[in-house]
Amino acid sequence: MSSSSFLESLPLELIQQILCFLPDISSLLSAVLASSKVYAAFIQVQVSITSRVVRNLIHEDVLPEAVAAWKSSCLVAPFTRSNIEDFVNDQLRSRQDPALLSWTLSQALQLGHLQRHVAHLSLDFASHCSENPVAEVDVKLFWEGFPTPTEIRRIQRTLYRFEIYCNLFRARKKPPAAAFDVDEHRTVFFSKFSPWENEQLGCIHDYLFHKASPVFIEITEHDVTWGATGIQDAHELDSPYIQHILSLGLAKLHAIAVAKTYDERRRLFYTPYPAANTEFLREGLILANERFDGVQLSEYHDRHGGEGRAEHLFAPFFREPDTGPSEAWSWAHQHETREAFVYSKGTKGLRERGYVFWDRSRLETWPVFQSPWVSPYRYYEIEEVRTGPYREKCPRRAQIYALGGRGWWSPSDETKVIYPPGQSPPPVPHQGKGKTSQQPADDFQRVRGYI
Repeated sequence: MSSSSFLESLPLELIQQILCFLPDISSLLSAVLASSKVYAAFIQVQVSITSRVVRNLIHEDVLPEAVAAWKSSCLVAPFTRSNIEDFVNDQLRSRQDPALLSWTLSQALQLGHLQRHVAHLSLDFASHCSENPVAEVDVKLFWEGFPTPTEIRRIQRTLYRFEIYCNLFRARKKPPAAAFDVDEHRTVFFSKFSPWENEQLGCIHDYLFHKASPVFIEITEHDVTWGATGIQDAHELDSPYIQHILSLGLAKLHAIAVAKTYDERRRLFYTPYPAANTEFLREGLILANERFDGVQLSEYHDRHGGEGRAEHLFAPFFREPDTGPSEAWSWAHQHETREAFVYSKGTKGLRERGYVFWDRSRLETWPVFQSPWVSPYRYYEIEEVRTGPYREKCPRRAQIYALGGRGWWSPSDETKVIYPPGQSPPPVPHQGKGKTSQQPADDFQRVRGYI
């Protein structure tokens, strides 16, 4: 007897009880569509069953953030200040009670799609952190039993907060392009969270940057159009090109992360002249800090005595019993003042390790955590700016572009370039071994108005 035939033989009430125990929304949809009797049983108490299955799929410690992210995706134009403020007041001023939330099947399906992206990226983020040592004294013991369910839930909450930020503050084609300037994001968004929760968002930002940046760089190295127009590589965290890609949200970033081939990755976000955004999350995180007041975090603790713990000084959006995240943040910022409480250069290496996500018990096994944090960064040092090789390739690609050539190119293989019918490739220049002239590229860019 098939499973659908078995279900049809049961009373409606029992069918409804069975549906409540399904693990996810896709399973529920498949069961409901399997037979008319199952559908009839479901439709009688649709919201009750669907809401139960949503709770099976998404833990109650994550569910309010998931719902807020979904609701932020449902905001419709015009994206005015008042519309965004209404959403923030409804969803971010205080955390919603998961027990009071309910859904229809169509709503739950949308929630399930977003959860699929979050589930994949949360595990991948944990793996990424385990591959980035902070110090030579790191030990394998630190990663035993990694990650715990509470750690995964912290990561997932932060990924949902990232999605909310994207939906509220991404640049839009239709006016108003941005309802709030980036220096207003602190009041509208970041002030609703504790410094360690905002630092968690900084960790996710850097991780997602490292997912998107190599794909973008690969295209700058091989695309004829990008090489001809001088599109710069995106090695640095403040790359406006990558900031735009990040603003596209988790679904796009998940697709980029799992794409297997150059063509698949290129199709996900390629345009001849890529969009740029200088006022997105990285700038927002930097501006999330308050103005310098000359008071180090350690002095806050001294002044407040027993009430000087981070949880008492800064109210988190999600209150949890494990103090690992708040203690890790406090440990790394003891000698910082409030203009560097979030996303400072001094904690860049720690963010790569995801230090504000881990349980207190894990931190206790981490040798680095047993001593005061000393940042390897010095404020007077200037970070080395890496530049890609596109300028050396630009002259040849400019010649190819001028003749109508498009597509994939490399210095050693021009066979994949596609030309208009009847057009032949330009002759390979011979001006000395390993040398090409910059003049064709300069001429091309001057005509296009780039120089």
